[in-house]
Amino acid sequence: MKTLVLYYSFGGTTRRLAEAIARSVGADLAEIRSAVPLETREDVSRLIEARKKFEILPLEKDPADYDLIFLGSPVWAFQLAAPLKSFLIQKKIEKKKVALFCTYRLFPGLALWNLSRALRGNKILAKTAFKSDSTEQAAEIWAKETFSKA
Repeated sequence: MKTLVLYYSFGGTTRRLAEAIARSVGADLAEIRSAVPLETREDVSRLIEARKKFEILPLEKDPADYDLIFLGSPVWAFQLAAPLKSFLIQKKIEKKKVALFCTYRLFPGLALWNLSRALRGNKILAKTAFKSDSTEQAAEIWAKETFSKA
């Protein structure tokens, strides 16, 4: 089964776990990147307050070419990261098997619920929230269990 791990990461936690997921199931990896770089938490805070939409750079991999997509995001102010929201508006993911994960420091809030809603029409195999200190091993175990359901 052709599998992609697609993620947005600001501080590196989501990237670290996305890489572990990709390794564990032999998936390709693609990072969602904002055309305007975010360098500090203050940049992020200002953009959250402004509810700004992001221009997203083209992906190296096309999600349409995959059967299963693991999709990951950090949690910003109890929501999905704004660049991931913008990506989902600009590039629809349709009729796919998907597994959703988020990373958080305090509380995952509504991030996974909102991500599920944004991906209606897809078959959601699993959802999980990883605390920022979660290990790669925890991500690998979850990914393998999820992959076996696909």
